Amino acid sequence: GSLTAIQLSDALNTEALNNEEVANVVTSSTAAGTICGTVTNSSSDPLADINIVARDFGNWVTRAKAKTADDGTYCLNVPVAGDVDAFTGATLSGEYILGAINRTGDNTDPGRHASEWWSTGGTAYNQFDAQMIAVPDETVVNRDFMLAPGARIRGTVTDSVGVGLEGVKVVIRDFDNRTPLASARSNAAGGYRVNVIPGKYLVVARNKTIQ
Repeated sequence: GSLTAIQLSDALNTEALNNEEVANVVTSSTAAGTICGTVTNSSSDPLADINIVARDFGNWVTRAKAKTADDGTYCLNVPVAGDVDAFTGATLSGEYILGAINRTGDNTDPGRHASEWWSTGGTAYNQFDAQMIAVPDETVVNRDFMLAPGARIRGTVTDSVGVGLEGVKVVIRDFDNRTPLASARSNAAGGYRVNVIPGKYLVVARNKTIQ
C-alpha cells in the first residue's frame, strides 16, 4: 500500500541517518557558512544548471550541493570551522574544495564547457589540483568559475538484457592517476553525461541501488 506522510517522512529521515552524503547535505542546508559565486562560459555568458559541490578539503567528503540559476549564480551553506559533523561527531575545519560539474546538454551549452574544481588559475580539472577554500565564520565567501570549452562523455547504464538502470553513479576518473574528476547519476532511461576537458579517462559505474 501507499505510505502516509508520516511514514514517508520517517523513511526519508532513516535514509538521511544511514547515508553520510545525504545527512551532510541536509544538515548543511542550515549551516552558518556561505559560499556564493557565478559560473560563466569562455565568453562570459552565464551557465545555468551547473552542479556545484563542496567537499571537505583533504578527505573529499561531500558536504553541500547546489545548482546555478538562469543567471549563472549559486549559493550554498557549509559548516564553519569548529562545527560538529552530525554524522560522525568530528569537529570540522571549515576548509573545502569546490567543483562546478557540467552535465547540461547541447541546447543549454553547445560549447560543452568542461567541469572543473575551483582554483585561482582556473585550470583545476581534478580534485588533486583544487585550491582550499576556508570558511571560518559567517562571512560570505565568493568564488566564481569561468569554464573552458571541452568535450562530453555520455552513455547508458543497462542491465544484462538492455533495460536502463536509474540512479547508478557514474564516476569519471583521470586515466593516468585515477583521480576522480566528476560524477553523474543515470536518469530514468539509464542515460548519463558529463562534460570534461579533452583527455583520457576511466569510467566507473557504481550501483548502490536495489536494482
